[in-house]
Amino acid sequence: MPVNSSVAARIRQTAIAGLASKEVNSTHLSMSLEIIPAGHVFNLFGSTVTARYASVLLFVDHNPGANWGHACTYRFFDPTTARFLHEENALFPPTLSGISSLELFHAPAIPSATAAQLAILPSARSIQNGPPPFNNNEQRYAILWTSQISNRRHVEDLEFLWRTLVHVCGFTAANIYVLCYNGTISATDVTGSIGSWAGNNTPYQMNVFGAATVANLQSVFNTLKGKLQANDLLFVHTNNHGSPTGLCVDSSSVLVPSQLGNMLSPLPVFDKLVVTMEQCFSGAFQATVLQKSTAKNTVFASAVPSNKTSAGASHFDPWALDLIEAINGATPSGGALPSKPTLSSNGLVSIKAACDWAKSTDTGVGDDPQYGDNPSGCGNLIFLSSSAGWRYNDLTAASGGAPLAASDPRGYTWDVDKTEHALYQGTDNHIHELWFNGAWHHNDLTVAAGNAPLSASEPFGYTWDVDKTEHAIYRSADGHVHELWFNGAWHHNDLTVAAANAPLAASNPFGYTWSVDKTQHVIYRGTDNHIHELWFNGAWHHNDLTVAAGNAPVAASNPCGYTWDVDKTQHVIYRGTDNHIHELWFNGAWHHNDLTVASGGAPVAAKDPGGYTWSVDKTQHVVYLGTDEHIHELWFNGAWHHNDLTLASGESTLAAGEPRGYTWDVDKTEHVIFRGKDGRIYELWL
Repeated sequence: MPVNSSVAARIRQTAIAGLASKEVNSTHLSMSLEIIPAGHVFNLFGSTVTARYASVLLFVDHNPGANWGHACTYRFFDPTTARFLHEENALFPPTLSGISSLELFHAPAIPSATAAQLAILPSARSIQNGPPPFNNNEQRYAILWTSQISNRRHVEDLEFLWRTLVHVCGFTAANIYVLCYNGTISATDVTGSIGSWAGNNTPYQMNVFGAATVANLQSVFNTLKGKLQANDLLFVHTNNHGSPTGLCVDSSSVLVPSQLGNMLSPLPVFDKLVVTMEQCFSGAFQATVLQKSTAKNTVFASAVPSNKTSAGASHFDPWALDLIEAINGATPSGGALPSKPTLSSNGLVSIKAACDWAKSTDTGVGDDPQYGDNPSGCGNLIFLSSSAGWRYNDLTAASGGAPLAASDPRGYTWDVDKTEHALYQGTDNHIHELWFNGAWHHNDLTVAAGNAPLSASEPFGYTWDVDKTEHAIYRSADGHVHELWFNGAWHHNDLTVAAANAPLAASNPFGYTWSVDKTQHVIYRGTDNHIHELWFNGAWHHNDLTVAAGNAPVAASNPCGYTWDVDKTQHVIYRGTDNHIHELWFNGAWHHNDLTVASGGAPVAAKDPGGYTWSVDKTQHVVYLGTDEHIHELWFNGAWHHNDLTLASGESTLAAGEPRGYTWDVDKTEHVIFRGKDGRIYELWL
């Protein structure tokens, strides 16, 4: 029978008036819309609450920001007089015991424990195809769990962890068993479609194996029993609600520690087991996991000990978010962490270091992270990812399947709208752009500039602060150098004609700007194999740099140029006929330097170099493809040094094209992009 509206109003008024001052902004109140019959029993995970009389139920949530179970009160009122009858304390809401018709009437906004972390971050970077496992003989498996009573935030955590395991930690998607809600990507507080993931507003990616049932969990362990080998790793994560007796499964049952122990103990001997649990009272599982594990090295971490409730938030649970960020090496949107986990001597983040970092940064009220390992200290030797190092991204896929490339890409950033841009020549000889403003997009610049002349070379792009414009330059089939430039719309200009019919180009052009005298510079190799420059100070002019630098060695490649604010110099680099990397540099006059020799005899180049500077550490960087199909770097901090970036990133994809590099001030990162043998655009980023 429905509750009388005047009685309901009096109960609401009484309930709000009865809140202590410290409770007004931290307590949620709701009430039943139907009269609860006398003797009704609320079954709540091993405990019960009974309505002694026919009553109106007032439900008081004392800690609405936390996971269940946590302290709450059932208050019963007379449905005729609104008189208080009795109350009982509990740990779970009536919605988990068959009562769904509750009206929430007092719900002050609770500050999200994760809002500050998410608010300071740049927009989303999609990380694709992470590195393989660090041990070639190791297979990696994972079980990710949310219950059938999970909230959206728990599903958000699982998605973040799934992406981290696949895209950063080398897990194969087929080896990750996601037991989520009712077998779909959804939650109890979701109506209709769950929509895009809160981490970066992109569609959910994780593959759900089945519903979160004990039977399905047992089935997964049975499957792993036949798969796990001596060198393998198993990662288990639970993210939802818990009771003092165990892990919540549905509205009436729990998985107790002994049940999980009975699933672990039949597994064969394998190398590493990592179990992380976020639910309330999750520390109750620690002793069982460490005792029953058949792994040679076992780590257990939880948000709270066995006698405490864990914190929640509007998006992501605080401890789970911090732990996954530490493993991922970045925030859900790909941004830099406010601080860095401690690196081991090998430069990697161990699972122990990740847990320590999560404990130190956890903002969840009531959280008390726990950690244990067996044998003692083994967590310092288990590494899931190279969180602080180089990674790569498939931009062709990230932009929604842009046209394939027929040339090497060029990249730049634009401070005007805080965007990234990658240019390339397509198989249609058009200039194409992939650009990033929180997600990657595609644009055909040849069409956008009014069907400009077709390209016969790869393009190069740069921006000019003087008039806040973008510029994409390329060579056409007749040897002219062309420019597509953007000031709100794309336009075309023939620079060869504009510079009084400068010598024709035999190579791809390259462009840069110089803040010292507010000029633009476009360089290229001419048909005489000299390095030529077109430069703009209000009008376009021509200069032969090979001659200007004292008849430097002739070029066998396309040149590349950049400026260095540290000493206010210009630099033009190219590959000579000896396959050395050469530099022409300007400090009021042009000079020559052999960088291959200067860096101590670095590997010779197979293709053209690219260069950039990094303000973070005041360094110069020259990248090129070696004859070993690796990406190599020459870098300068007062002297020239060499680094093999393919090895440094742990990436096995061999390059087919010339790499190009740039930096991004927004998150203080370096980026090197290149074309793989499959025609896709790849990225190494630091």
